[in-house]
Amino acid sequence: MTSEQAELLNNLPILARLDDDGRQELRRWLRIIPVEVGDVVYRQGERGGALLWVLQGIVRLEVSDHAGRNHTICSALPGEVIGELTYGELCTRATTAIAASALILAELTDSDLQLIERRAPRVASQVLACLTTCNVRRLRHINRELDQFVGRHLAPPPRPLGAETSEPSSLARLWSRLAGRAPGQEPERK
Repeated sequence: MTSEQAELLNNLPILARLDDDGRQELRRWLRIIPVEVGDVVYRQGERGGALLWVLQGIVRLEVSDHAGRNHTICSALPGEVIGELTYGELCTRATTAIAASALILAELTDSDLQLIERRAPRVASQVLACLTTCNVRRLRHINRELDQFVGRHLAPPPRPLGAETSEPSSLARLWSRLAGRAPGQEPERK
């Protein structure tokens, strides 16, 4: 590990949550991975198996639709973690991660995190808390994006300010539309 990589690693937000012993323990398990611009970090549909923190650069996360078209859904910046949705699960990657710029990543494999859980449970607990925070942020972002999408494509005309309504939110309209029923309509019971 170069001195520049060590400095980038020291700035990782997860390390700020830990005491000196915890930082040393986690650093021992993290593997530094340089990635060239344009390289694929992982592909949608591949088996997961590691968490990746972005130390430097920008990662573009894309999904492919049924017609094979790629759609960028978000970018991950320094300090953020990617690949977290497959932790501890026997599932595949939901996105393709591509280096939008030259990257330096810190990798923690699922098997290494399981060893940390046994050796240093407080460290593992902080890593999992970091993942929870990351997922909450990402879900809030997705909710905002969905709300904007629904607002553009399914929303009724704007109401005057102060006008009260019993109209369901745009997100509720989307879920109802996806479920094949009108907003407020009860699902069929079988």
